[in-house]
Amino acid sequence: MAVQPVRFASCPQMYLAGLRVHHDLGQAHRTIPAQWEAFRANPPVPRPPGADAFGVVCGHSATQLEYMCAFEVASLDGLPATVGKMIVPAQHYAVFLHEGPAWKVGEAWSGILAWLSGGEYESAETPDFEVYAPDFKPGASESRVEIWVGVRPRAGRRP
Repeated sequence: MAVQPVRFASCPQMYLAGLRVHHDLGQAHRTIPAQWEAFRANPPVPRPPGADAFGVVCGHSATQLEYMCAFEVASLDGLPATVGKMIVPAQHYAVFLHEGPAWKVGEAWSGILAWLSGGEYESAETPDFEVYAPDFKPGASESRVEIWVGVRPRAGRRP
């Protein structure tokens, strides 16, 4: 799937809090939607009115992926130990748009990784995230999801 960013944007530092779960890569297309359902049914932090939700790739290996469903919060201070927490540093991002079933967002990620593999930019090695509007429903057949990928100019190239 050939994908291109819809825009580039800078994002200030963010504090995110939510539900962090490890997933087997082979099952993530099934288990991440279940994580979203659990997060929507019983969020570990209150949703700020009208706030977007974030799906954050926290880390990965050859066989596993850690993913967090989260809301932006003003501070991580005082949150219970059971709440997943993350500081996303200020970063420049390539922003991609996935339109279609949310469960197919993995296909967009595959295209983004291909775009990164040979282009003018490389991963900034910071958390990448998906942005879901307040009316997002995990099982919907149509959705619009922004995917923000931290980038920097590839060594030896200028964008």
